[in-house]
Amino acid sequence: NARLHADGERERRQSAAMADVARAVGESLRVTEVQRLILRHAMALLRASGACIAVRDGDYLNIETATGACDVLAGLVLPVRGSLAGKVVESGEAVISNAVTNEPDVHARTLQLVSLRETVIVPLRTVRGTVGTLGVMNRDGGFDASDARILQRLADQVSAWFVPLVIAVALIAFAAWAWFGPEPRFVYGMVAAVTVLI
Repeated sequence: NARLHADGERERRQSAAMADVARAVGESLRVTEVQRLILRHAMALLRASGACIAVRDGDYLNIETATGACDVLAGLVLPVRGSLAGKVVESGEAVISNAVTNEPDVHARTLQLVSLRETVIVPLRTVRGTVGTLGVMNRDGGFDASDARILQRLADQVSAWFVPLVIAVALIAFAAWAWFGPEPRFVYGMVAAVTVLI
């Protein structure tokens, strides 16, 4: 009975977090603001000490947003080959590790920056394939497959709006520069749009 109550409460928290994220996406075009909200919910749902979002750029992953114990990782560039997040991007499957320092694919610089013990990292998937990762780190008791499912559910919601949102912001940037910017307006508009997309 207590187990059923705990499962029900966990499901209620997940649903509330998903609704909050969906509301934020509908109300804001500020990608970083929405990403931070997602990370806060991921940390709260999984009782983790840190979380981050990494986006693929060719052979590298850029940690775009990080919070909590992962805060210092924001801006870090990871190789796709030679990092746990890269392993997730290449395989399209979640990675759960409760002994990160023993992992052959762990990125050494990451371990220098944060005291990483446990992690669960899931793919951010779109119709174009895996475009990045959502990961959380460190909690008492480690992580398991149910934690990966919860995080994947959140990541799937992120992926559903991520690409359309970035394209919308790029179009808005183009339009603003093309209509209101100094000459050559079209060129400035294209530069602004491409900058957002990159």
